[in-house]
Amino acid sequence: MAAELIPFKVGFDWIKTLWGSLSKIREKRKKEILEIGDAVMCNPLEIAEYYVEPECQDTNPADHQDEDYPVTKSPIMKRIDQFIHFMPSQLGGNQMIVLSDAGMGKTALLTMIKLLHLTAFWLKDKDCVLKKLGKTTLDEIAKIENKRNTILLLDSLDEDTEAFGKVQERLISILDAVQQFHKTIITCRTQFFPKTENDPFNRPGMVKISKFVCPAKYLSFFGFEKVEEYLMKRFP
Repeated sequence: MAAELIPFKVGFDWIKTLWGSLSKIREKRKKEILEIGDAVMCNPLEIAEYYVEPECQDTNPADHQDEDYPVTKSPIMKRIDQFIHFMPSQLGGNQMIVLSDAGMGKTALLTMIKLLHLTAFWLKDKDCVLKKLGKTTLDEIAKIENKRNTILLLDSLDEDTEAFGKVQERLISILDAVQQFHKTIITCRTQFFPKTENDPFNRPGMVKISKFVCPAKYLSFFGFEKVEEYLMKRFP
């Protein structure tokens, strides 16, 4: 029986639902799961088993660590789900940037998105391709067929050897190369990301990179409840 779509809403434990499905198909889909791990150099099943969904925000959390500073936060998958289904009218609107400090879950996030697609819980009518950015990435994505029906996940701009010393130039070349895809999500460490221009309409959560105006989200720091949730999963 086909899996039902996961609703990313408050009170629904989509992570538990995904893990239950993965546990049932892990042997049958072993090849695809191994390919995900090879793409981002991690263990996808371990990520899914212990995953705690981060929240996201429009501003860099490192700039406002005062607990009294008002910041609007949302579950990251809720925002990504909205991004995937939104039809943009501007150049760059179909390319999202996800930023955070090192070790805050950018690779894990893209891995979970790919696993959701693998289990047919989400994006059932789309293709989904996950790649770690590197020397051959642009050549590889140029060969992808049916781009307009494909969600492209590009991990770790900050680890891309082609971006060293020329990150803005490299990012613009990537944005140029992925225009035809339905949606693209690019992750990067905050400190490595190039300085951007202000959005022409001063909208929060948007960055201007050359001719592209892209949605951008920062992963929020884990609060006490998120840390406790992770520890309970990792060390029950």
